[in-house]
Amino acid sequence: MLAESVEEDLFQHLYQSFHSKVYQVAMSITRDAFLAEDVLQETFMKIFHHLDQLSNVERINAWIQTITTRTAIDLLRKEKRNPTYEVNEMVLYDETFHLTIEEEVEALLLKEQIEEQLATLKPDYRQILELKYKQGLKEKEIEKVLNVSKSAVKTRLHRARKALKEKVSM
Repeated sequence: MLAESVEEDLFQHLYQSFHSKVYQVAMSITRDAFLAEDVLQETFMKIFHHLDQLSNVERINAWIQTITTRTAIDLLRKEKRNPTYEVNEMVLYDETFHLTIEEEVEALLLKEQIEEQLATLKPDYRQILELKYKQGLKEKEIEKVLNVSKSAVKTRLHRARKALKEKVSM
């Protein structure tokens, strides 16, 4: 019980002492306040779980900075593999979606390109994509509008997305 209390006190001291430094390092690597907050939280979780591995107290600053740097890089890699937004409906048609300025410009350029390519699709494909993403209809509603089965809606949506993706990625 006493060991837990000492460990918790040490952790609290470390958090108070290194909180801002960890955030600064995370910010310098991620360049994103939300990701930096995630790195901060993850870093201190790792510190807490690995306090027993701290062998040289004099190198604690380097130890914490290493954990922070590796955590930030890992998070960026994860974000790169699973971007917070993809070339999808939310970015293309939802004007309330909040992006950084760079992401917003990229999304607008992509939206323009998609709009151009959408016009070149077969009428059936264009129609189903517009119903789904511009008008925001659910698949059930599209079934009624087009008077087709659920599987037909899914098939057309899949094929239309695939055709549009091929045209946009050219």
